[in-house]
Amino acid sequence: ANIAANTLRGFRLEVEETGRVTDVLALAANSANTTVGQLGEGLKFVAPIAAGLGLSLEETTAAIGKLSDSGLQATLSGTGLRRVLSELESPSGKTAQILSDLGLTTDQVRISQVGLVSALRALKDAGLDTGQALEVFGDRGGPAFEVISSNIEAVEAMTEKLEGAAGTADRVAEVMDDNLNGALLRALSAFQGLFLAIGDSGGLGLLESAANGLAVGINFLTDNVDALGAALTVLGVGLALTKVGFLTNTTVAVGATAAYVVNQGVA
Repeated sequence: ANIAANTLRGFRLEVEETGRVTDVLALAANSANTTVGQLGEGLKFVAPIAAGLGLSLEETTAAIGKLSDSGLQATLSGTGLRRVLSELESPSGKTAQILSDLGLTTDQVRISQVGLVSALRALKDAGLDTGQALEVFGDRGGPAFEVISSNIEAVEAMTEKLEGAAGTADRVAEVMDDNLNGALLRALSAFQGLFLAIGDSGGLGLLESAANGLAVGINFLTDNVDALGAALTVLGVGLALTKVGFLTNTTVAVGATAAYVVNQGVA
């Protein structure tokens, strides 16, 4: 949520675009050598500049992704790309001279006028070498330029892919949730809902007794894993009674499960 909020603000997007941001981040993290956290770190440094120059979330994230594939991850990707954008948009006197030597004008590589890909392609076609790139973009921006100028087609392809990212976050969440951890989280959520319902109905005493009994049972199971299978079977039968809709039966079922577990321990 924090990463999505920062990205929204950085690209001056409305809160209604949160789904778009999470989808793009999820797809990029699963398509490049990076994580959502590293993407967030990179975008934090470059998003305001990129947005100001008219670059989209998708194109900027694609560039960050390609930098990440080459080991320039997190802050390195963000600060490196920011230096490239800044220098091409407002070139120094030295940069203007190097461009002139290459037969280019500053307008031909100004990001706000021609876009990122066109500017990179113009520099690459003009023959900007590594030494000149370091002179223009410095130690941080030079490597970033070398990487993305060598992967222009890949950046374009990734941009197009990210533009079709809608629904990715939901699909990723579904896959991540389809395992034991997801089942445990769903069970925990069900228990929380049950206990809240009991509390709202005024059965606080029953709730406390059931919770204490359940805690005893869980502690025993932690120490006696062999009893887990039998205990869970009884618990499953007890919880099935909730379908009948009787709160008393549910409470008794939970208490009975705890009693069964304790009796197993005594035996």
